[in-house]
Amino acid sequence: MAVAGFGTFVASRAAAPVGRSYVVTSQPIASGQRITASELLTERMVLPALLAKHQAFHSVTAVVGSIAAGPLGSGELVQRSNTIRPADFSASRQIAFSLPTARALDGALVPGDRVDVLATYGSGPAAATVPVLQSAAVVTASTATGLGANGNTSVTLAVASPKALAALVEALNAAQVYLVRSTGTTPGKYPNPYQAPAGA
Repeated sequence: MAVAGFGTFVASRAAAPVGRSYVVTSQPIASGQRITASELLTERMVLPALLAKHQAFHSVTAVVGSIAAGPLGSGELVQRSNTIRPADFSASRQIAFSLPTARALDGALVPGDRVDVLATYGSGPAAATVPVLQSAAVVTASTATGLGANGNTSVTLAVASPKALAALVEALNAAQVYLVRSTGTTPGKYPNPYQAPAGA
């Protein structure tokens, strides 16, 4: 009897779930979407130590209210790098401005997107394009629609430094500004400045 009892104990231990509970998505979540509890659940799994310590969430409540920094598939592990808390913007400098929709991703930007800002000064052969910001966080974005809409998109960006903010203000006042979605990309090196080849 003692042997049989031990065998039952071993079998129950072997069947017990392993790992810890981590937050995953219960359905697809679009980039820029504010995450709700109904879109999350927890699953037990074993993760690499660094991922478990620095990126994963154990509690659904820690994620609710965050903004998806990119699209999340159903059943995907929710990580700190693909979510943005509204509080993440609270200590940042922010600037709001309006651009023609065609120069602001055709109005497709959403909160949580990252954008590069390029500015073209001058016109014709003397025109030069310079990078102003890279990977700036979109706090809000909206495009006016309906009667009286002016075809502009209003954007609020979180800007990391006073120098970068001054460069953006100068560009908005003196150049044609373009936003380039860079969500999920690694910052690259733009030519500074870029000028069209002679005769182009």
